[in-house]
Amino acid sequence: MARPRGEPAQAFTIRFPVRLLRKIDRFIRDFQKANPSLQLCRADAIRMLVDRGADLGPKPVFMTGERMTAPQLQALVDAPPSPHVREFSNDDVDRWLATDKFPTRKTTR
Repeated sequence: MARPRGEPAQAFTIRFPVRLLRKIDRFIRDFQKANPSLQLCRADAIRMLVDRGADLGPKPVFMTGERMTAPQLQALVDAPPSPHVREFSNDDVDRWLATDKFPTRKTTR
């Protein structure tokens, strides 16, 4: 799967941790299972993933795995409903504020 012809490009070198390369290889396997007639190499997969990621924009702090501050949590609670934001009960928020332990990753009930 080559890049579109005529599109300007510039080559560069980048190092990836082995853990990330395994994820890329898993993406390639899944892609080829879904599209058996297409062959995909790591460069193609990385181009596709970077293009998709660039369209998504930066992640909000609550999705990065970093510890949230009380004002960040309050801003999240005050934010209008969004498909990317899980709603929590007032009891959850009170418990987090009281214990100073805020969720940083997707949790299940």
